[in-house]
Amino acid sequence: GARTGVGGRGRGGLRRMGGQATGLVAVVVLLLAPMVSVLVVRGQSQATDNLLRGTITTADDVGDPPAGSWIVIAREGMNKQTPGLPAALTPALEPLRATATSKTRFANLLEGRFRVATAQREDAVFQVVTSLDQQRAQRERLVKAMLVAALLGLGAAAPSGVAVGRRAQVPRAPSLLVTVGCI
Repeated sequence: GARTGVGGRGRGGLRRMGGQATGLVAVVVLLLAPMVSVLVVRGQSQATDNLLRGTITTADDVGDPPAGSWIVIAREGMNKQTPGLPAALTPALEPLRATATSKTRFANLLEGRFRVATAQREDAVFQVVTSLDQQRAQRERLVKAMLVAALLGLGAAAPSGVAVGRRAQVPRAPSLLVTVGCI
């Protein structure tokens, strides 16, 4: 027959405890992973908008934009831009310049690959464009790291549950003494 320990728990009980521990870890991972992802995306978006807003406020020419960014200044029908601005962005930036106000406005361009801030300052319209490719790559690395951590957690949960179950089956000496003393 099946070997049983204190409380009638046998190997099936140990497996059940291991399964419960694994299930608990899975639920925790499934709840935390999306929350972490949302927080990371929100933090990245805020940091990007702060960088763009700060650059629009302080830029006086198209030189020296932040890494992975370009500046466009439209003044009196002439556009100056940081060298290397992707050509595909040029037609997408024009309509944003046409509606510029003193309030900085943000938009995503080219299927969310770029973020742009546009604002009117004095006699010119300033635009700062940044690539979101690096942020996307960072999020992909984060998802992979969370997946590895989840798999490691699940892998450790089952044996841990079994170990806890075994420990629960072994009576402790002090409790035996108390029990024996009561008889």
